[in-house]
Amino acid sequence: MIRHGNTLPNSRADAVAGIAIDKQNRVFVTDQYPGRMQMFRYITDAEADAERAKCAEEQKKKAGGFQAQKPAEAPKNSSEANAQAPNVP
Repeated sequence: MIRHGNTLPNSRADAVAGIAIDKQNRVFVTDQYPGRMQMFRYITDAEADAERAKCAEEQKKKAGGFQAQKPAEAPKNSSEANAQAPNVP
C-alpha cells in the first residue's frame, strides 16, 4: 500500500501493478484492483520553496489591501448638507 502524508481517501493503492515517472516529475501508479491508474506530481525542494515564497507574497498583498480608508469629509455648512441629502418622499 502506498500512502504519504495527508492523502485523499482514494489515493491509496493496495495492489500496485506498475510505477513510472516521466520527464515532468509525474508519478504514474497502476493498481490491479479496482483497475485504475493514478497520477501524482513529484515536487522538488526548489519548487516547494518557490511556491511557499509565492504564497507568502500573495498573503502580504492581501493583508496590505485591507488598509483603513479615509472617511468622507463632512459638509462645511448646512446648505451643502441640504444639497447633498437625497429627496425622500
